[in-house]
Amino acid sequence: MNSDTFVGNTTIKFSKEECKQIGEFVHRKFGITLSEDKEALISSRLHKIFKKERFNSFDEFYQAVVADTTGELLGLLIDHFSTNHTFFYRENEHFNFFSNKVLPNIVNRLKQQHQRQMRIWCAGCSSGEEAYTLAILILEFLGNQARDWEIAILATDISNKVLEIASSGIYEDANISRLPDHWRSKYFQKLNSSQWRVNQSLKDLIMFRRLNLMRKNFPFKQTFQSIFCRNVMIYFNENDRAELVNRFHRFTAPGGYFFIGHSESLRRGDSPYNYVAPAIYQRGA
Repeated sequence: MNSDTFVGNTTIKFSKEECKQIGEFVHRKFGITLSEDKEALISSRLHKIFKKERFNSFDEFYQAVVADTTGELLGLLIDHFSTNHTFFYRENEHFNFFSNKVLPNIVNRLKQQHQRQMRIWCAGCSSGEEAYTLAILILEFLGNQARDWEIAILATDISNKVLEIASSGIYEDANISRLPDHWRSKYFQKLNSSQWRVNQSLKDLIMFRRLNLMRKNFPFKQTFQSIFCRNVMIYFNENDRAELVNRFHRFTAPGGYFFIGHSESLRRGDSPYNYVAPAIYQRGA
């Protein structure tokens, strides 16, 4: 079955083979697995791209994407084929564990090492809610001592579109509805009847960067005390997940923690991490 897309007066039909071709390309570049039964989804996403960019044929589009050196078309592709749905305090059990268990552990370990540099990585940060939530938790935990610490939260995603939202720090009422009222008044500024902007005190702790998790070597020189990669690997196949987890493990500090989504799991026999709690793992000391 073909899916018809109208560009001007021209009808473009996406064949099953073309949908398979773009699905395989998306997997090679980004690790996102689009099985053959996702033909309707692929056609729909291609339809949106063609309406926006006015390509005249699938071959023209595909060759342009493959040859793209600017990253613009690749960015457009991933913006349409990745799913970004998040809000502040999502899967709050993780944040409670981070506040009550992880932060005391991190602080004690670093003090014993005579260090004051806390490094956290949000991999697949989407539109930034997770990273800003972690920044709030860290500031709340450290209190007045926060000024004595070097706090660095790296927040990465493959989509330029969501990174722009994250960097702006502007959110709708619905996004922050789960935050306690005193946090909203302390860490956000109300812009209008429906929008809020995060304070500079949070922005100063976070660096938003574009990163493809499928790259074989991550461009880091130091490890992280905690890595959050939640609800990202559900789009990867088993082999890609295993390779990615091993790369995460190499950049997790001894005793550091690794968080995944509650709908995800690591195979205990093969995982380099130790199981701690549902969707929470720890690297050995």
